[in-house]
This record gives sequence, C-alpha cells and structure tokens, in this order.
Amino acid sequence: MNRILDMLNWVVQKSRKNLLVCGDFNVDMFSNMVSKSRLLDWCCEFGLNQLINKPTRETFDSNGNILTSTCIDLALSRFPLTMNIKSRVVDFGISDHKGLVIEFGKNNNRQRKQNIKRIKVDVWKFSPDILNFARNNKPIVSVGNDANSAALALTEWFQEMNSLAVSTKSLTTGRSEVPKWFTQDLQLLKEEFQNNKTPGFIRNQARNRYVKEVRKAKKKFV
Repeated sequence: MNRILDMLNWVVQKSRKNLLVCGDFNVDMFSNMVSKSRLLDWCCEFGLNQLINKPTRETFDSNGNILTSTCIDLALSRFPLTMNIKSRVVDFGISDHKGLVIEFGKNNNRQRKQNIKRIKVDVWKFSPDILNFARNNKPIVSVGNDANSAALALTEWFQEMNSLAVSTKSLTTGRSEVPKWFTQDLQLLKEEFQNNKTPGFIRNQARNRYVKEVRKAKKKFV
C-alpha cells in the first residue's frame, strides 16, 4: 500500500487540476481492510473520488457459481463540478478482470434551441454475441511488440468492440433537418458501413468510402 500511495503522490505532484487514475490497485472496495481506508483517506485529502462500486473480478467454481467477488480495479477522478462523469464495468472476455469505461465531459447547461427537429441517441449494449466474438478474436499482442505498437493494437481492438456495441437511434420531433449536402448516395454508403458489423477489411473499406465521400460533399457544399 505504501508503494501505491507513493505513486499517487508523485502523480498528484505532476498533474494539473483535472486528474483521472485507473487501474488494478489490488485494494478491495468491498472489504474493511486498512488499505481501503488509507486509499479513501488519501482521496479525501487530495480531492479525488473513487468511481467504481461494482465487482471487477470474480472467480467461479466448476458449476459456474461465484466463489469470490471483489472490486479491485478502481478509477480515481478529480474534475470540477461542471464536469459530467459516467463509469461502467464491462466484461470484455479477454481477462479475469473486467474493464472500466469512464466517460467525462462538460455539462451542457445551455438552453436548447427550439428549432431542433432530430435527436440522435447512442445505445450501448455489450450482448452475449459480441462477448463471444471478443473472446474468439482477441487482440494480437506478442512479447516482442514495443509499448507503442501494443497500445495501438489494443486501442484498435477496443474501438472495434465499441463500434459493434453502439447503435444509434434517431428520434424525429418535427420536420427533418438533414444537411443539404447529405445525399441519398451518402445515405446508402452509410447504411452499407453500418450493416457490416464484423471487424475486418470489408468493414474498414466501407467505412473509408463513406468518410471519403462525406468529406468531398462537405467541401463542395462549403
């Protein structure tokens, strides 16, 4: 625990006002151990909040019953009150530890214009099919990879899993306000990209075609 606090003190000294520290602290928030009290006291002293309150690691017996359930992967944050922060615990299927998803951004307190006609809503759902796909298509990271290439491979893999899990719904409240440059051909390219759910060359090719044509259409319109 002393090493963890030494590391956190160093991070605080090097950081600015806003701060987010995530990782496996090996300090169980479900326990009454001294290490938990020391970590929370440190957070209180430096104005940080611990965001995770759900199990991040579970062990099972041969029948699938839970043997242990701990919350040891934590997220310590220090953001202004105007910042909107959301956290989720997600089983990506590649580790005995679950992943942490942290979303943060400024609250939009401005009054919405009355002429808004269409609202897009992102729905995030990590279904069993996607979970099985993730387990069977793990990112390729070998011991010989350097840190940058390994981080790039993991980032691309997480982005692919996120794109599979996110769907967008449009709620129309009045007359459509689709931009004038957004043609029917662009809509078809968009649908072709969105219908290719399986990561790979074909999906990437469809995405690149759609993005390229959108940029061209915007440039001509401006």
